[in-house]
Amino acid sequence: MDFAYLSKGSVSGRIKEKEDDFVVNEIDSKGRIIDENYVPEESPGKFTLFVMKKRNYGTDMAIKRIAKYIHTTYKRFGYAGMKDRKAITTQLISVFGIDKARIEGIRAQDLELLNPRTSDKGLTLGSLKGNRFLLRIADRQGSIGEIESQLSGYFPNYFGEQRFGNIRLCNHKIGYSILKGDYEQAAMIYLTDYSGEGDPKIVEARKELAETKDFKKAYDNFPKYRVHEMLMLYHLKDHPNDFINAIRTLPKFTMVMFVHALQSFIFNLEVSERIKGNAMAPEENEFNYKIDEFGFANEEERGEGKTAINLIGHNSELTEREKGILNALNIEKEEFRNRSMPEMSCKGEKRAMLAPYVDFQEKDDWLSFKLGSGCYATSLLREFLKN
Repeated sequence: MDFAYLSKGSVSGRIKEKEDDFVVNEIDSKGRIIDENYVPEESPGKFTLFVMKKRNYGTDMAIKRIAKYIHTTYKRFGYAGMKDRKAITTQLISVFGIDKARIEGIRAQDLELLNPRTSDKGLTLGSLKGNRFLLRIADRQGSIGEIESQLSGYFPNYFGEQRFGNIRLCNHKIGYSILKGDYEQAAMIYLTDYSGEGDPKIVEARKELAETKDFKKAYDNFPKYRVHEMLMLYHLKDHPNDFINAIRTLPKFTMVMFVHALQSFIFNLEVSERIKGNAMAPEENEFNYKIDEFGFANEEERGEGKTAINLIGHNSELTEREKGILNALNIEKEEFRNRSMPEMSCKGEKRAMLAPYVDFQEKDDWLSFKLGSGCYATSLLREFLKN
């Protein structure tokens, strides 16, 4: 995904060589860093809040392991944001209807649950203020400071590759098929796209399914650790034409991520186009966002920050530029209202085109900084590494 850079020049080096090179801590709504010593505020209620520290787990897989350990379902858990697998991350998690005594002291390899407290409400996506990052650039050469002075505290607020699927980068393609009501194509892309796959077994299974559309055979051939694919194939082997409900076997967060990825792709296209054309000032139906007390973007209010643009949905008031982008993609904004799968509908919202980063520090091969909720560290890093 080749999107424009805001700065000139480049630093060479490598990130995420090992988990210890990338450390992420959530920042709560009061600006407090969530680490091993963080204690959630306690209140009477049916939820338990706790700190989860993990290494070499995605957030969803870590929660699935916890759910299995305490004999409950994944659906009872809440979190404010997804965290990378190849990193050491510390974040706040909620679980409904589970006493804090059942959480207390749970430790496993690469996973710790700390400081559980009773609460009257759970967590939802976006209910954190931001994240603090500490990361190492191995074998770094070149001047970080020279590029950082060009950025002047702001970077292109692109959605990172995680949004599009990390390896296969096909989530937005699936979202496009869902938007168009082509659920068969959406399901088949999810099941058969093998671009970027490193496991020969899953590559072969995907290729064979694309050729045969034999879902029963695919159910036997797919690696069992590909849990989401197995859910869809289990449904399709008995209902081979029911693609819409095959997609519905996926966790809700995974389902909606497809259409969100399409929104994100359109957003990235617009940001890149405007950087190339130096069109950074607000256009029709746009405004400058407010900078909050922590230095992050608050796109819900007007203020002294940079331009907030549309993350397009069916309620968005489009600019002429955005109408042109949608037209080029053969998309009508009303298509983001999905009547067949209402859970896939997207109203739209505002998002900073250039987002602020704060408390930026450089020491030896290490960088540290804070970003607001929904911003990607990799999008800031690509300005330095240009890759």
